[in-house]
Amino acid sequence: MDYKLLIVDQLRRLSFDSLADRLARCGTVGLFYKCPDHHTWASSTVSCSRSICPVCAAKKSVSWSNAIANFCEAHPTLRAFGLTLTIPSSPSLAAALDTLRVAFRQLRHYGELKRSMGGVYTIEITWGSAGWHPHLHVVVLCAPGTFLDIVSIRDQWSKNTGGRQCHISRLKTISDIREFTKYSMKLSTVPDSHLEELITTTTGSKLRCTFGEIRISVAEWNHAITPTDSSICPVCGQHAVSYSTFSTWDGPATVSTAVWETIAHAKKPIQGLA
Repeated sequence: MDYKLLIVDQLRRLSFDSLADRLARCGTVGLFYKCPDHHTWASSTVSCSRSICPVCAAKKSVSWSNAIANFCEAHPTLRAFGLTLTIPSSPSLAAALDTLRVAFRQLRHYGELKRSMGGVYTIEITWGSAGWHPHLHVVVLCAPGTFLDIVSIRDQWSKNTGGRQCHISRLKTISDIREFTKYSMKLSTVPDSHLEELITTTTGSKLRCTFGEIRISVAEWNHAITPTDSSICPVCGQHAVSYSTFSTWDGPATVSTAVWETIAHAKKPIQGLA
């Protein structure tokens, strides 16, 4: 099933025509590149940047993860902890998100987390047999010499949420931080009949944010793992020597014959095509 097309259809039914157009066009126009070693790859030049878009949700997740990891790498004296905070499942997504945010606000303002410098959090939304199950992935950053009472944090979260669990782990390496912060909305778990609720509830809603003294700008700290210049070959690192546009908007992909021949004889498969 193409979840992107399904979401576009739901947006049109809800009269979000402008947003539907942006999602429909996302990833359909871009450039094919070729380097001196005849590796070929593609890069989309049109992006909707919406969390409900499966393509952009994944890209945002990577960008957010990179920014946090790079921030922590630049501040090696900070100690990082990973918290996974859950609440009871609910038939209402809006109610579940409200419960989650209120419980986390209480934990930050009145509990052990006040001793930290703050951190960053991501809300992951999934659907299960009991209904909506949003939960928080939180990176808590502490100054050198500051120690958190893990038992106290778990007890307070359980009290705030009626006995729900709080999983806490020490994030010792940058790889640990990248792995812990890569979560995004799992659209594939949401039944078709509940996509409308997902769209209306999350449109305009912040699913990633900083708190406390920590301020991380994704634009400032997102040094991508791969080169940010899409004209650099992802295989060998050389600059492209030729390129051609492609478009799948309103029909199959259309590129020049020369480019199709280049792709057919490439040493490596096309990479990066959204």
